[in-house]
Amino acid sequence: MRIILIVYVFLCRSVYAQKVFEGKVTHEQKEPLSGVTITLKKMAQGPVLAFARTNAQGYYKMTYRGSADSLKIFAQAMAYGEQHQEVTAGKNTYDFTLRPSSRHLEEILVRPPVSRRNDTLSYDVDYFTRAGDRTLADVMKRIPGLEVSRSGQITYQGNPIEKYYIEGLDLLGGRYGLANNNLPAAKVDRVEVLENHQSVRMLEGMQQSHRTSLNIRLKNKYTTTIPVVTGAGVWPVTGLAEFLPMVFSPQKQFIGGFKANNTGKDITLDGLQHNSPLDLLAAQLEQARTDIRRVNPPAIDPDRYRFNTSAYGTINSLYRFRKDLQLRLNTGYMHDEQNREGHSKTTYNLYEGAVIFSEENETRQRNRQFQAGAELSENSSGRFFKNELKISTDHKDGQGDLLTQNAHLDQKAKNRLRNFSNDFSYLAKAGTQLVQVSSAVSYKNNPQSLRILNSGYAFPFSENVKEVLQEVYDKKLHADLMLQAYRKIGGLNYTLKTGGELKHQQMDSYLSADSTGYYRNDLHWKESNLLIDPQIERNRDNLRLKINLPLAYRSFHIKDDLYGLNRTITRLPFEPSFFLRYSTRKDWEFHTHLSRSYRFGSIENMYMGFVLQDYRSLNRRDGPLAEDLQNVASVVIRYHNPFKYITSWLTARYSLIERNSITAGKIQENGAVTNQALAQKNPVHASGVNGVVRYLLPAWDVTLGLQGGWNRQTSKIIINDRLTDLNNNSLDVRLGWGVWLAKKINLKADHELTRTLSRPEGTPVSEIFQQKHGVDIRYSLNKKHFLWTKGEYYAFKMTGNIIETGFWDLGYRYIQKKMEIEAKWQNILDKNRFQNGVVSEFSEFYQSVTLRPSQFLLTFRWTLSL
Repeated sequence: MRIILIVYVFLCRSVYAQKVFEGKVTHEQKEPLSGVTITLKKMAQGPVLAFARTNAQGYYKMTYRGSADSLKIFAQAMAYGEQHQEVTAGKNTYDFTLRPSSRHLEEILVRPPVSRRNDTLSYDVDYFTRAGDRTLADVMKRIPGLEVSRSGQITYQGNPIEKYYIEGLDLLGGRYGLANNNLPAAKVDRVEVLENHQSVRMLEGMQQSHRTSLNIRLKNKYTTTIPVVTGAGVWPVTGLAEFLPMVFSPQKQFIGGFKANNTGKDITLDGLQHNSPLDLLAAQLEQARTDIRRVNPPAIDPDRYRFNTSAYGTINSLYRFRKDLQLRLNTGYMHDEQNREGHSKTTYNLYEGAVIFSEENETRQRNRQFQAGAELSENSSGRFFKNELKISTDHKDGQGDLLTQNAHLDQKAKNRLRNFSNDFSYLAKAGTQLVQVSSAVSYKNNPQSLRILNSGYAFPFSENVKEVLQEVYDKKLHADLMLQAYRKIGGLNYTLKTGGELKHQQMDSYLSADSTGYYRNDLHWKESNLLIDPQIERNRDNLRLKINLPLAYRSFHIKDDLYGLNRTITRLPFEPSFFLRYSTRKDWEFHTHLSRSYRFGSIENMYMGFVLQDYRSLNRRDGPLAEDLQNVASVVIRYHNPFKYITSWLTARYSLIERNSITAGKIQENGAVTNQALAQKNPVHASGVNGVVRYLLPAWDVTLGLQGGWNRQTSKIIINDRLTDLNNNSLDVRLGWGVWLAKKINLKADHELTRTLSRPEGTPVSEIFQQKHGVDIRYSLNKKHFLWTKGEYYAFKMTGNIIETGFWDLGYRYIQKKMEIEAKWQNILDKNRFQNGVVSEFSEFYQSVTLRPSQFLLTFRWTLSL
């Protein structure tokens, strides 16, 4: 490391010393010319490296940090012919004498890499592009303030973006990974960051949004590009194919095509929904009630452990009938098969002693997903209308072959999810105010089943059982109707939201062993909600204040004739919130947010009969209706200077969750777990501090990023009839840096440290310490030939055991105009296992997962343009 720093300092002093260029510009009569644009570039059409303007005396002066090889200084002025001079070593003064030009001069636009107009930041993509960057996602990771996660989600200053536009049009909705991961960076002109973006034009100035959106500006008004990829490999035999035609014009946009591979590459990322945190929460609730015991994915690149056969086809089109009226169609089908093998060891540290058991698991999963959607919308300054229809199916089949210390289990699971939804919204003027009517209707049907053939295992509800069958049938119908009125009086914006929603849900379940029925559910859940939510908002210069005072009437009717359950519960939750944001003129921003809200349980966590979640987890939620009162306070400090390429933020958060129920679990000697919910107060305290600092020095192509966080949570749990206090702590720090050496070597490195502790009262402390170090070196032989190597080192320590794993990849890339050939050798060291673990509450979980063997892959890429 010391040698690298010495070499870096030497190169910076010798190659990237500061250079000052100055001179005088006159016309033929030797009179000075003012306002002449002076630019430093490598070529006439290349990016501007430095620029200046002459003063009243005709003098200019500009500073440049970087290599002085092959540079030119250009002098440009209206009504005069352009002149340039080549930069020579040892010379700093360059004078120009301009002559009048009799020909018509085209408009000359000199743009800096970053510019701001109101709440829009614009970044020049060419300026942030480096050798080896292929797609827009590669470049976007380098733009200050933006982050692209492994799943493809884009965040700005730590918060997910709301909209992803291409030339002002939302072609893909929240599934923007399809464009971001495949659109060639060479086709993109600028990335616009739309701060405080209001997507509904009629609400501009009436209701301000605190979320950020992106708009992708293309270089050409009409763009047609077709990325084509084919490849084949050995050890084992692998192949891939991709074909994605893209068309962008002012009236039409289209992205379609297909992808297929068995190389380990995860093509499902293109279809993930990213834009809404509520969508992510809903996806978590849709997890299967019953399923096979799976091998958990380790925290490494999925390409290293995915044994897959995947295919994905999609058609996405958008047509503008007129300026503000458009129709969007999105369809996609995914077929994904994965095999995974792993060995795990679980330790429960209990008062009466440790319970330890091991599992050897081999799972096979097949997913078949289909989704189709159509949206007709009009978004003008005089009217807003949108109707979106969605239909989707998700069929999952899982098989597992599992061995414990003294038993063998054959597992088979099926999950069939069918979903239909329609969202409608209409906004129009009514006198001096705006009125919006919106409604949503959805229906879901989700039958599930788990069948286990057993040899020697004692289930948590019965012993000496040869075959177990758990069946669950879920049905959900939801409808709501909302009315919102917006009005602006003086400097205040008033919003009144009122309406209601209805939910009707049903869960039927049946658990049998050797054809003998054990537990059933016939649960009917009806929920109604009436809401009135007045909001007051103040936006003035750099100050924003928002107060919400919602009051609701909520009614729950829960019925299960099998257990004589017939309960009606009503509540009147008052959930006020306060938000204040203050921005200075020097790129500082301060936020504070206070809120009080209720979260009520759902049909997923209230049922009387036991349900077998997997072969050793038996759950019943027979306690009261879950009611969590959440009190949250947070403070955020941000500093973001896009012109100095600095972005940073620090947030502190505290929450008190007052729960009316507590989980009571029993752990048997063979690892079987039974969970129930009991009526008992259970306060949960959570606090944390998280922050990020990132800096970019474009002249030297130096990047430096530091982020970290500390989080703590305390709660209570009952294990084996004993009430226990839980205290969980986590600390993580990540340092990333990069530098471009001598315009030939691109060196990037990441270092990540994580420490997690679980401290149940009266039992031994469980602690995990993990570290990850990665280095990526890319060497440019010339403009056509590139070599790269990538190394990763992982260290994992739990309960005194230290496990180390390293990976090394090597590649070569040849680029010829629009064609590219890449040879990649992955996992050169042929590592066949990766080991890691997690701690939670009373358990320490250790896992070893089988990896893909060392493999060689040859890939051909073309970018066809029409």
